[in-house]
Amino acid sequence: MARRLSKKKISGWLLLFAVIIFFQCDGHKKVASSVKNIFAKTETPEKKAPKPEDLEIDEALAERLDSFVTATNRLGTLGLYVYDETANKEVYEFRADSLMRPASNMKMLTCLAAIRHLGPNYKFTSGAYMDGKMKGDAVEGNIGLKFTFDPWFNPDSLRKLAAAFQAKGIHRVTGKIYLDLAMTEPMQHEEHWTMGDLKTRKLGILYRGQQRMINEVKYALRSHGVNFSDSQLVVAKVPKGAKLLKNTSTPMHLSIFRALQNSSNEHAECLSFALSGLYLNGQNHREAGTQYLRSFISKELNADPDAVSVIHDGSGLCVHDRLTPRFLVRMLHYAYGHEYIYKELRRCLPISGQTGTLHDRMLKPTIRGKVQAKTGTLTREDGITSLSGYVTGKNGHLLLFGLIQNEVPVADARLWQNKFCEQLVK
Repeated sequence: MARRLSKKKISGWLLLFAVIIFFQCDGHKKVASSVKNIFAKTETPEKKAPKPEDLEIDEALAERLDSFVTATNRLGTLGLYVYDETANKEVYEFRADSLMRPASNMKMLTCLAAIRHLGPNYKFTSGAYMDGKMKGDAVEGNIGLKFTFDPWFNPDSLRKLAAAFQAKGIHRVTGKIYLDLAMTEPMQHEEHWTMGDLKTRKLGILYRGQQRMINEVKYALRSHGVNFSDSQLVVAKVPKGAKLLKNTSTPMHLSIFRALQNSSNEHAECLSFALSGLYLNGQNHREAGTQYLRSFISKELNADPDAVSVIHDGSGLCVHDRLTPRFLVRMLHYAYGHEYIYKELRRCLPISGQTGTLHDRMLKPTIRGKVQAKTGTLTREDGITSLSGYVTGKNGHLLLFGLIQNEVPVADARLWQNKFCEQLVK
């Protein structure tokens, strides 16, 4: 008698048969493809950042600047340039390639060169050395002191180095006492400066000249128990192989900050001298420093020094210094392209209505804290004033601007510059 299959078993066999036919006909691939297509339709495509060349400048800003410059009293000889760093395009220019007196905007060039070639972490280091062996309380050999271009080095710093000889138990020296100076002549006024432009009392003792250093070293050593005759002290390099007993150092960024934030002429000149001594080894440090700045313009900024500059010093005090407004922006653009330089500039440049030489300017809520720039002012030659820096435009783009005004009442020009900056963020 034949066995009867239950409905449940018949359904199971039919399902198994259907699955076999399904896979033989590649049905599973079609289903997978269908599922994949469903997810593809629901995925959000990744947004790619637009390329700078695809971005547009704020045309309204360009028109507004043109109206402002042409409709208002421009106050003296004006040159200016505005560049959209985000879009990598020019926004506006007015006599942008005119060589003009930049005043303290010259410090921007000096600081860029110092940061680039000495490094943001560079330190001015001075040291105490011993070249010989101890016998009792005497050194059978020589000792020495080596000094760099540290603008902060003072008699207290020197006493710390002299104390290293005392701690070593040195009371006598049989050989020489070497005084290794980065410069021997005192820092002089540039020939076109006026008396009082450079306040040497604000500088470290190295910048007072060789004789001042000799006197300070004699006093410091003898007051720390080191006995010697004047004839033992010689101005010469510390012998190679001498052992370092102690050093003292000052971060260069302190001078960068003073030069940019407070527009210190003294610290800007010291940076220029440091570049001269470390790279050109010129006897006239100011001339060597300016030669190096010209080389920096050519090799690093890819510009013709004769077309964009006339350089007599590192601070902009000389009325014969010249830069173009477009070149001011070129420096800002160069800094932006080197993250560590840009970071240092943004740390040091004054902020409108808040810090440094801009603390009492652009105090309106619409502009306060929104402009970061280097100022420049000289009251000679009928008035010289400049301003260059960074600001964020209404469209969120980073704007770079540089402007110079010559033969102008300084107070009136500053008010004009404040209003100009208001146009940038209006």
